[in-house]
Amino acid sequence: MDAAYCLYQTRKKFKEQCQEFSWKQFLYNSLIPPWWMVLERDRRFCVLYRDQNILLRKGMVVWGRLVQANNLLFQPGRWDHPAVIVCSPAPVFDSNLKELTRIAQDLYELKDKKLEHPEMLDFVTFAEVITNEMDCPFNIEIPDSLTLNQLVYFTSIMVYRKHLPGGYLKSGWFPVLIAPEKTPAAMILPSKYWLPELLDVWCNH
Repeated sequence: MDAAYCLYQTRKKFKEQCQEFSWKQFLYNSLIPPWWMVLERDRRFCVLYRDQNILLRKGMVVWGRLVQANNLLFQPGRWDHPAVIVCSPAPVFDSNLKELTRIAQDLYELKDKKLEHPEMLDFVTFAEVITNEMDCPFNIEIPDSLTLNQLVYFTSIMVYRKHLPGGYLKSGWFPVLIAPEKTPAAMILPSKYWLPELLDVWCNH
């Protein structure tokens, strides 16, 4: 798969359709908190619902790479659940999913680690978030030592099943919408706007 081509064409397709959403598209795009959030009065992800229209109207489509997700998301199910991803507005990652994957994997390796070496102090927050699984960071900049001096964010999302082919995570990478200058929120681009080639690769990964 040509990552840069797929992302470019997906951006183009989404831009053409987001100029004026139909009522049907509006209902498809709209996000409603899962029932467990309502029952538990969990407000950690409120910004994702509050700013969804900013992402849909003003967001930039970039690659997102999974760091960690609720295990229930890897199989069909009823409810949406959270995940933590890395993503970047830097154009270098448009064609370099491997590098984004490396960053995500290096961060996941910090799980259950106690970082005491002075050179690792910048990564303590990341290790705690990945280990704790309850904290919900938004748009934390990853240290340059891991990203080769490129701007890469470590951020929480809610994985909306209705926006995924088949309703669950079949792969650890996907196009996401971000607007870091306007909101800390991010969301997976609804699959209706993905390039068909991208859909095929993702579903058969």
